[in-house]
Amino acid sequence: MIKHPKLLASEISADKSECILEIYIPKEIIFFLGHFADTPILPGVVQVDWAIYFSEKLMDINKNNIRDIPQVKFTQVIFPDTQLFLSLKRENNKIRFRYFDEINIYSLGIFKI
Repeated sequence: MIKHPKLLASEISADKSECILEIYIPKEIIFFLGHFADTPILPGVVQVDWAIYFSEKLMDINKNNIRDIPQVKFTQVIFPDTQLFLSLKRENNKIRFRYFDEINIYSLGIFKI
């Protein structure tokens, strides 16, 4: 069972303060099961989790140091077999994330470290 999207490409700044990831979200992702049966969509909590996961993996952020998630906004649903970008940007004691493609912003938010 697949838990994370496929990473297609990444650009990471030299100081690891910013990265843009191109990801593919296959229909086999476990979180589509039962959410919802007729029209599966990616749960918002999974989008936040993936932003934290990639911040930890690529930007040397320790998820245990996350203190708060003061802002999250979901603007478009994400369906199976979707390709999009995830932007992560460290600004002082916070990480900004944004899921987007050429047309839409799907979600965005901030978590404090």
